[in-house]
Amino acid sequence: MPGISSELVTRGVGNDSEAWSIRIAKLFAPMIGKYFTILGISTKGSIGISISDGIVRAFVSFVLNERNLSLQVTLSGTEEDSPTIRTHDSIMHDVINNVKDLLYNSERVDELMIGNHYIRIERGLPLNLVYEPRIRPKLLDPMLITVYRPRVFLVTPRTRVTVEHVQHGTRSISFDGTYALEITTTRVSIDYLEKMNAMALKRLQAG
Repeated sequence: MPGISSELVTRGVGNDSEAWSIRIAKLFAPMIGKYFTILGISTKGSIGISISDGIVRAFVSFVLNERNLSLQVTLSGTEEDSPTIRTHDSIMHDVINNVKDLLYNSERVDELMIGNHYIRIERGLPLNLVYEPRIRPKLLDPMLITVYRPRVFLVTPRTRVTVEHVQHGTRSISFDGTYALEITTTRVSIDYLEKMNAMALKRLQAG
């Protein structure tokens, strides 16, 4: 919390840890209440404070042991029409629609060299996305959510993938729907090159 400095000292907490957690929850409640609406304080089971900012509901839990105090914030609200569910659905709707717009209008070209294969991906979308949430925590600076998986692309029927290899020739790949395309290499033994070189030398000697 802004303007609060604290040092937790526990002496002989032992079996009284639950009682101490309840006391700490009640101590923090008025402080948290300056920033959020307090919906209630739980003193049984998970000890903590239910809060809301008018859009999202959350539960701030407190667990005290011999060494430290753990504080965890968990989004709550399981009703189908709860503010939390509506917010989650709204954010997911925005993310999905933005990705769809980028994907279905993509004219980009990506090129990779993997295992002596030249791979050209036309009108795909690499899974390397940064999302800035519309809803920002009141006490934190704006933050970006990054999703990145190397060599994974979203593809559609508009996408064309060309694979070229000096020995294997050229192959063109298309798709009948929207998929996630992951480009990987075949796993080989760590002594693969050594064995291949040994075979090549034997053939040279035989020739």
